[in-house]
Amino acid sequence: MLLEKLNRILHSFPDEIIVILGHGTLWPTPINTRAIKELKQYYDHLEASVNWIKNQISEGKTLAKIQEMGLPKEFNSFDEGAIYIKSKQWMAIVDEFYRNK
Repeated sequence: MLLEKLNRILHSFPDEIIVILGHGTLWPTPINTRAIKELKQYYDHLEASVNWIKNQISEGKTLAKIQEMGLPKEFNSFDEGAIYIKSKQWMAIVDEFYRNK
């Protein structure tokens, strides 16, 4: 899944390496960049959200119930400024991946 690939990439480079993000801003706005160490923090956040969703699945909750509950407040950033994937979509992606494993 995404996390395993992202984890491999993040641990292939030193923390101070700067990454130019593919879905950032366009000229004349400054290019959106992050240091590997910042992306590792983002990875930790993603991993924690995946673990929370997997826990809900293991407790027997349906996707509809998980989405109704919503992610805990610590994951509010999934909906703040989200352009591509909001929390309900993220929950559906993770649910689909892990439900039948």
